[in-house]
Amino acid sequence: VSWCYGKNPGLKGLILVKTGDNITHFVTTKADKFPVGHTTFDAIGGLTQYTAHEITNTRDEVTRLIKKKLGQENINICDIYDLGHLEVDNGLTPNHPGIFAITVDAKDFISSNRPSKVEIVPIEQLDQYLLKVDDSFFLAIISRLLAKKIITL
Repeated sequence: VSWCYGKNPGLKGLILVKTGDNITHFVTTKADKFPVGHTTFDAIGGLTQYTAHEITNTRDEVTRLIKKKLGQENINICDIYDLGHLEVDNGLTPNHPGIFAITVDAKDFISSNRPSKVEIVPIEQLDQYLLKVDDSFFLAIISRLLAKKIITL
């Protein structure tokens, strides 16, 4: 990817759902992954225009990615947390994609036609997911959110 898009080829993130001022849920997605030969948990994101220090048109780009992944047209982002970069395999590739989290208001996030591989999980179950999710993006995002005290266990 880096030969075509540079070392910052995209971004991956996590959706947090807020009720009032409290984060009450997080969103997981599953995706069929050819390299590992099975369905895995997957952070939301993909290739995008990412400069050395910031996502170009952050709010628009993140909104586009979320609408595409979740199939939801009307979604308003409350907060965007830029969580830096992740070296996905610095022994093999120079790729250094960005990671982020967003919050959306619970009332804006209710959708009856949500794709089947998207699940809204109570934040109290996060510790259970940390033990079963192997996606490095998801784990790095959670680590940074905990370190910044945006979420707690």
